Amino acid sequence: MASGAQLDDVVNVPSRSDLMRGRFEKGYVDVIESMVDTMTAEIADTVEEN
Repeated sequence: MASGAQLDDVVNVPSRSDLMRGRFEKGYVDVIESMVDTMTAEIADTVEEN
């Protein structure tokens, strides 16, 4: 946010839905770290675009 990114852009990255939906799937614990890494990268990309 401090770098000028819009809150909606940061909060609504595509992987957020995957992360939220995935918590109900078998094996979620095994892949959560990878999912968080993906979401972090998407947020960083969004921030860099602004």
